[in-house]
Amino acid sequence: MKPLRSFVLTALTPFLGAAIMPSTAFAEDTENNGFPDKIMLQVGAFSVFDSSTSLTANGVQTGLGTTIDFERDLDGDTRVTTPFFDAYYRFNDRHRIELGTFQLDRKGSQTITREIKFLDRTFSATAQVNSRIKNNFYKIAYAYSFYHLDKVELAISAGFNVLDYEAELKGSGNRVAETASTTAPMPIFGFRMDYAVTPA
Repeated sequence: MKPLRSFVLTALTPFLGAAIMPSTAFAEDTENNGFPDKIMLQVGAFSVFDSSTSLTANGVQTGLGTTIDFERDLDGDTRVTTPFFDAYYRFNDRHRIELGTFQLDRKGSQTITREIKFLDRTFSATAQVNSRIKNNFYKIAYAYSFYHLDKVELAISAGFNVLDYEAELKGSGNRVAETASTTAPMPIFGFRMDYAVTPA
Protein backbone atom coordinates (compact mmCIF):
# COMPACT_ATOMS: atom_id res chain seq x y z
CA MET A 1 0.00 0.00 0.00
CA LYS A 2 1.36 3.41 -0.97
CA PRO A 3 1.56 6.01 1.78
CA LEU A 4 -0.81 8.93 1.48
CA ARG A 5 0.50 12.43 0.88
CA SER A 6 0.16 14.72 3.86
CA PHE A 7 1.13 18.31 4.54
CA VAL A 8 1.62 19.84 7.97
CA LEU A 9 2.51 23.49 8.56
CA THR A 10 3.06 25.04 11.98
CA ALA A 11 3.43 28.80 12.31
CA LEU A 12 4.24 30.92 15.34
CA THR A 13 3.93 34.70 15.13
CA PRO A 14 5.02 36.40 18.37
CA PHE A 15 3.71 39.79 17.27
CA LEU A 16 1.00 40.70 14.81
CA GLY A 17 0.20 44.39 14.46
CA ALA A 18 -2.69 46.01 12.64
CA ALA A 19 -2.72 49.56 11.35
CA ILE A 20 -6.25 50.56 10.39
CA MET A 21 -6.62 53.10 7.65
CA PRO A 22 -9.70 55.30 7.08
CA SER A 23 -12.93 53.42 6.55
CA THR A 24 -15.96 54.16 4.42
CA ALA A 25 -19.50 53.88 5.77
CA PHE A 26 -22.81 53.95 3.96
CA ALA A 27 -25.57 55.07 6.34
CA GLU A 28 -29.33 54.99 6.36
CA ASP A 29 -31.70 56.83 8.70
CA THR A 30 -32.30 54.86 11.89
CA GLU A 31 -33.99 55.54 15.16
CA ASN A 32 -30.64 55.30 16.95
CA ASN A 33 -28.24 58.05 15.86
CA GLY A 34 -25.18 56.20 17.11
CA PHE A 35 -23.40 54.21 14.43
CA PRO A 36 -26.17 54.41 11.81
CA ASP A 37 -23.96 52.85 9.10
CA LYS A 38 -25.52 50.06 7.08
CA ILE A 39 -22.32 48.97 5.35
CA MET A 40 -18.76 49.50 6.55
CA LEU A 41 -15.57 48.96 4.49
CA GLN A 42 -12.12 49.12 6.10
CA VAL A 43 -8.63 48.87 4.62
CA GLY A 44 -5.48 48.52 6.68
CA ALA A 45 -2.22 46.62 7.05
CA PHE A 46 -0.90 43.71 9.11
CA SER A 47 2.77 43.60 10.08
CA VAL A 48 4.23 40.24 11.14
CA PHE A 49 7.50 40.25 13.09
CA ASP A 50 9.90 37.41 13.98
CA SER A 51 7.71 34.61 12.66
CA SER A 52 8.71 30.98 13.17
CA THR A 53 7.39 28.36 10.74
CA SER A 54 7.99 24.63 10.33
CA LEU A 55 6.53 22.37 7.65
CA THR A 56 6.48 18.73 6.63
CA ALA A 57 5.14 17.21 3.41
CA ASN A 58 5.13 13.43 3.03
CA GLY A 59 5.45 11.83 -0.40
CA VAL A 60 3.80 8.84 -2.02
CA GLN A 61 7.17 7.40 -3.10
CA THR A 62 9.62 8.92 -0.62
CA GLY A 63 7.44 8.46 2.45
CA LEU A 64 8.06 10.55 5.56
CA GLY A 65 9.12 14.08 4.69
CA THR A 66 11.76 16.20 6.41
CA THR A 67 10.66 18.63 9.11
CA ILE A 68 11.79 21.96 7.67
CA ASP A 69 12.42 25.16 9.60
CA PHE A 70 11.41 27.75 7.00
CA GLU A 71 13.46 30.59 8.48
CA ARG A 72 16.61 28.64 9.44
CA ASP A 73 16.80 25.99 6.69
CA LEU A 74 15.53 28.08 3.77
CA ASP A 75 16.29 31.65 4.91
CA GLY A 76 12.57 32.47 4.69
CA ASP A 77 11.20 35.93 5.39
CA THR A 78 10.57 36.57 9.08
CA ARG A 79 8.86 39.93 8.57
CA VAL A 80 6.11 40.91 6.18
CA THR A 81 3.52 43.68 5.90
CA THR A 82 0.37 43.02 3.94
CA PRO A 83 -2.93 44.85 3.32
CA PHE A 84 -6.17 43.60 4.81
CA PHE A 85 -9.78 44.23 3.93
CA ASP A 86 -12.64 44.14 6.42
CA ALA A 87 -16.34 44.82 5.94
CA TYR A 88 -19.70 44.29 7.54
CA TYR A 89 -23.36 44.52 6.61
CA ARG A 90 -25.76 45.60 9.36
CA PHE A 91 -29.29 44.19 9.31
CA ASN A 92 -30.34 46.53 12.12
CA ASP A 93 -28.86 48.23 15.21
CA ARG A 94 -28.06 44.91 16.90
CA HIS A 95 -27.18 42.39 14.18
CA ARG A 96 -24.58 42.32 11.41
CA ILE A 97 -22.49 39.99 9.24
CA GLU A 98 -18.71 40.55 9.14
CA LEU A 99 -16.35 39.60 6.30
CA GLY A 100 -12.58 39.94 6.03
CA THR A 101 -9.52 38.74 4.11
CA PHE A 102 -5.74 39.13 3.96
CA GLN A 103 -2.75 37.24 2.57
CA LEU A 104 0.74 36.51 3.91
CA ASP A 105 3.27 35.76 1.18
CA ARG A 106 6.82 34.91 2.28
CA LYS A 107 9.82 33.79 0.22
CA GLY A 108 13.26 32.33 0.85
CA SER A 109 16.38 31.33 -1.08
CA GLN A 110 19.37 29.50 0.36
CA THR A 111 21.99 26.82 -0.22
CA ILE A 112 20.81 24.10 2.14
CA THR A 113 23.18 22.31 4.49
CA ARG A 114 21.31 19.02 4.82
CA GLU A 115 19.19 16.71 2.69
CA ILE A 116 15.53 17.67 2.52
CA LYS A 117 12.65 15.43 1.44
CA PHE A 118 9.56 17.37 0.35
CA LEU A 119 6.67 15.43 -1.22
CA ASP A 120 8.27 13.09 -3.81
CA ARG A 121 11.44 15.10 -4.31
CA THR A 122 14.74 15.01 -2.45
CA PHE A 123 16.93 18.12 -2.36
CA SER A 124 20.54 17.16 -1.64
CA ALA A 125 22.82 19.07 0.72
CA THR A 126 24.57 22.06 -0.93
CA ALA A 127 21.65 22.48 -3.39
CA GLN A 128 20.25 25.97 -3.95
CA VAL A 129 16.57 25.94 -2.97
CA ASN A 130 14.03 28.68 -3.62
CA SER A 131 10.96 28.53 -1.41
CA ARG A 132 7.64 30.25 -0.86
CA ILE A 133 4.86 30.00 1.73
CA LYS A 134 1.55 31.67 0.96
CA ASN A 135 -1.27 31.91 3.49
CA ASN A 136 -4.74 33.18 2.56
CA PHE A 137 -7.13 34.08 5.39
CA TYR A 138 -10.90 34.51 4.95
CA LYS A 139 -13.31 35.46 7.74
CA ILE A 140 -17.08 35.24 7.99
CA ALA A 141 -18.80 35.95 11.29
CA TYR A 142 -22.04 37.07 12.90
CA ALA A 143 -21.87 39.93 15.42
CA TYR A 144 -24.40 40.99 18.05
CA SER A 145 -24.23 44.53 19.49
CA PHE A 146 -25.24 44.10 23.12
CA TYR A 147 -24.40 47.73 24.04
CA HIS A 148 -25.35 50.36 21.49
CA LEU A 149 -25.39 54.08 22.35
CA ASP A 150 -24.71 57.33 20.50
CA LYS A 151 -20.96 57.22 21.19
CA VAL A 152 -20.10 53.63 22.05
CA GLU A 153 -20.94 50.25 20.58
CA LEU A 154 -19.86 46.91 22.08
CA ALA A 155 -20.33 43.66 20.16
CA ILE A 156 -19.50 39.97 20.42
CA SER A 157 -19.03 37.78 17.36
CA ALA A 158 -18.71 34.15 16.32
CA GLY A 159 -17.86 32.58 12.99
CA PHE A 160 -15.13 30.90 10.99
CA ASN A 161 -11.67 31.67 9.64
CA VAL A 162 -10.83 29.66 6.53
CA LEU A 163 -7.04 29.28 6.28
CA ASP A 164 -5.56 28.29 2.92
CA TYR A 165 -1.89 27.24 3.11
CA GLU A 166 0.47 26.64 0.20
CA ALA A 167 4.19 25.79 0.35
CA GLU A 168 6.50 25.55 -2.67
CA LEU A 169 10.11 24.37 -2.97
CA LYS A 170 12.12 24.65 -6.18
CA GLY A 171 15.77 24.05 -7.05
CA SER A 172 17.76 26.87 -8.59
CA GLY A 173 17.34 26.96 -12.39
CA ASN A 174 14.69 24.23 -12.26
CA ARG A 175 11.27 25.17 -13.57
CA VAL A 176 9.59 22.22 -11.85
CA ALA A 177 8.39 23.07 -8.35
CA GLU A 178 6.99 20.82 -5.64
CA THR A 179 3.86 22.38 -4.14
CA ALA A 180 1.84 21.24 -1.12
CA SER A 181 -1.38 22.89 0.02
CA THR A 182 -4.19 22.45 2.50
CA THR A 183 -7.32 24.30 3.65
CA ALA A 184 -8.44 24.40 7.28
CA PRO A 185 -11.63 26.03 8.68
CA MET A 186 -11.26 27.29 12.25
CA PRO A 187 -13.95 28.66 14.61
CA ILE A 188 -13.42 32.21 15.89
CA PHE A 189 -14.93 34.23 18.73
CA GLY A 190 -14.40 37.93 19.13
CA PHE A 191 -15.16 41.13 21.00
CA ARG A 192 -15.28 44.57 19.37
CA MET A 193 -15.58 48.10 20.71
CA ASP A 194 -16.32 51.13 18.49
CA TYR A 195 -16.20 54.72 19.67
CA ALA A 196 -17.63 57.62 17.67
CA VAL A 197 -15.09 60.47 17.86
CA THR A 198 -17.28 62.76 15.75
CA PRO A 199 -21.08 63.04 15.75
CA ALA A 200 -22.97 60.44 13.70
